Amino acid sequence: MAQAGRVHLDTLLCQQLLGADLLQSADNIGVYLPIRSEPDLSACYAQWRAQGRRGARRGRAPLTFRVWEAGAPLRTAAFGVQVPETDETVVPDVLVIPCVGFRVLDGRPYRLGYGGGFYDRTLALPAFRTTG
Repeated sequence: MAQAGRVHLDTLLCQQLLGADLLQSADNIGVYLPIRSEPDLSACYAQWRAQGRRGARRGRAPLTFRVWEAGAPLRTAAFGVQVPETDETVVPDVLVIPCVGFRVLDGRPYRLGYGGGFYDRTLALPAFRTTG
């Protein structure tokens, strides 16, 4: 997809997320920085920070979420994922999960990522409840 088209779709997705009811009351939001063809939602993250919300970035599987502030040092982890250098962790109120696509099987949607299963194992933990 051409860069202009990607930017346009990322903007539309950000608008949807900024208006999502589930995200209106979240103080800690689990976020990601895009790799490969994942949507870039940095505009959402900036607005949430401006509203006083805290971002948390993924770590190892099952994923731990480290507190992430704008401009905080990052390091490259497995698969080229950028993670905060801090050891301070938080259980996010809401997770914004990268998705390269999805399919519906037996009437249920399944997220397609890059195949590591990190989010699947994390979402199976009792700390996270999911909504579809």
